[in-house]
Amino acid sequence: MPIPPVSTLSRTSRWAGIALLVLGCNTMLGWLLRVPAMVEIVKGLVPMVFNTGLGFALAGLCLLLPGRMQALRTAIGCILVVLCGLTLAEHIADMRLGIDMAWVHHWYDYGNTRPGRMAPNTALGFVLIGAVFVVLRRVESHAAAYTVVVLSFCLLTIGLTGLVGYMLAPDLLFGWSRSARMAIHTALGMITAAIGIWTRWAGSS
Repeated sequence: MPIPPVSTLSRTSRWAGIALLVLGCNTMLGWLLRVPAMVEIVKGLVPMVFNTGLGFALAGLCLLLPGRMQALRTAIGCILVVLCGLTLAEHIADMRLGIDMAWVHHWYDYGNTRPGRMAPNTALGFVLIGAVFVVLRRVESHAAAYTVVVLSFCLLTIGLTGLVGYMLAPDLLFGWSRSARMAIHTALGMITAAIGIWTRWAGSS
């Protein structure tokens, strides 16, 4: 499949970055201002937690940063890898590390047994996003280029499976699924991030 013109790719990446930044900031403000409509698309659906909003805001910022600010993009990527890697560790070891911002979520009971904790597939998605931003600084070989493509594809898969999860309605079968489920707008954000990251890489290659 031919790669679109660089100008088109850059424009797509920019719009993806803006969308992620707006989505993330809106979610964080929604929790701080205690407005349910800002953290969930439709009443009754799983809301996006504060840390997920933070992750999208940082991802959007990375897509909007100019090329000369590669060091900052790499630093943000490392933050995403560490923060969301710790969240994955919380899920795996069933422990609390105090990084879920639970105090921000106590005003709204949405059925999560671990208030503020993002779903494990969401955390994995952000680890991939962070890893891509670290690798993007050094896309100087075929191996690095293939790494970006593979990670972007995995991120897209995570977003798509998150959407499919709503079609399958697993909470009808498993009581725990709502508390560990990716929000539908989180899934859309992951898909947007995958598109933005790929176009950013393709536009700079």
